[in-house]
Amino acid sequence: MLEKHRLTESFIIQGKIDNISAVDTKLIKNHILSNFNLSTRYDDKQYWYMKNYINIPYHQHIQWVIDWLRDHYNLEHQKTLINTPVDSIRGIVQQTNENVLTHNNVKDWHLTESPEIDCLYTVATGDKKSFVVFEYDDGRNKHRRWKVPLVQDGFILFSSHLNRYITKNENKDSMVNLSLHFQLI
Repeated sequence: MLEKHRLTESFIIQGKIDNISAVDTKLIKNHILSNFNLSTRYDDKQYWYMKNYINIPYHQHIQWVIDWLRDHYNLEHQKTLINTPVDSIRGIVQQTNENVLTHNNVKDWHLTESPEIDCLYTVATGDKKSFVVFEYDDGRNKHRRWKVPLVQDGFILFSSHLNRYITKNENKDSMVNLSLHFQLI
């Protein structure tokens, strides 16, 4: 008998929040854009890849997104998503011709603050598609990429350790994403 053991797992889950939900992405977009200024942007020379991220305070519709994701993830996978203790809610604003550089959100030196699962929830996108490109190795197959389109009102849950970048925003308006960070219990 051959017994196989999975040592690691990387994943990407795509979906949309049900239409019956009270979540209003326009309100989330306005909340993120109202907090988009120099004082809320991450400005750390060591973490230069986070220049597109901004701190976002609490908002009821963001909480409803988190609640929906937590309930549905628990139902499907029997594990509960909880917010990371630090920086669990961020906004990403990509103005015309901006991209988000390759990064992941695991802090090797501070794992207790690091997420296990990240979520990108697209609250504003244009006609021209942008993509999240995940970079990974699959055993002997190195430098692999998986491209996922950013869809209006759609979310992508994924392993936090995956390196990824967001392609250039080629639309005339800003592209806005909600970035959520979770641990599992």
